[in-house]
Formats: sequence, structure tokens, C-alpha cells
Amino acid sequence: MAKWCSTMFQDAALVWLQNNVNKMVLLTATVSTINAAGCTATTYLNLTTLSTGSFTIADDTTNLGRKITIAAQATKAVNATGIAAHIALFSSATENATQSATGIFYITSCTTQVLGSTLNKVSYPAWSITIQDPT
Repeated sequence: MAKWCSTMFQDAALVWLQNNVNKMVLLTATVSTINAAGCTATTYLNLTTLSTGSFTIADDTTNLGRKITIAAQATKAVNATGIAAHIALFSSATENATQSATGIFYITSCTTQVLGSTLNKVSYPAWSITIQDPT
């Protein structure tokens, strides 16, 4: 029997991210919550505000599925020094019961980069999240 997935199913998840994520944070390590306890000065290197226009949903012709691309963000201020290793997408409206209790919706690794001064600037290249077609 063939495997198949409707793009409506894949897009529903991606549109949900587009409509609910409004922050992207650069971290030295993964965290379990985005709050004073989980995202501290020692882990949080940059905080960038996103809007629905920061996301584009399209076919992923490389991985065969659907993807959401997060737009490049250039020359963002560095909040603290450390080694950038992870990026998290989250919502600042964590009190909304329909959203994750932690506020975090997605964490990924990134190319590590030493940020030795708060005078540094950091730029995020465009990157994407893919929901692959079933195989």
C-alpha cells in the first residue's frame, strides 16, 4: 500500500508555527523553558522578534515535503558572551493555554560561533523546518 500525506496536513503545522512564533533566541545550550529560570544571561545570547512575514511556507524539493523558511536576520545585538550553539523558536505569550507550557516550539543546533563581546553583532542566515512526505 502506498504512503501519502496531504499537504493540508503538513501546512497546518507550519501555519501554526507561523502564527504563534514571535521570538527567536540564540543560546549557548538547550533549555527546557523560556523564562527567567530556563533562559538566563548565561544561555541567552540574542533575542530577535519575528512576525508572520518572517516565515515562508513552500514545497521542499530537496527533502520531498513541505517546509517553513525563517527569513535571514542581519546584524543583531549580542546580549551576553558565550558560544552560540542553539536556536529556539518560541512565543512570548506563554500564558495562552493553546500554546506550549514551556513557551518553546522548536529548538535546533546551529554552527557554533564564539561571541566574545557584547559589542559583537550576530546574523542569522535563512533556515528552514521540513515536514517530509511519508516514505
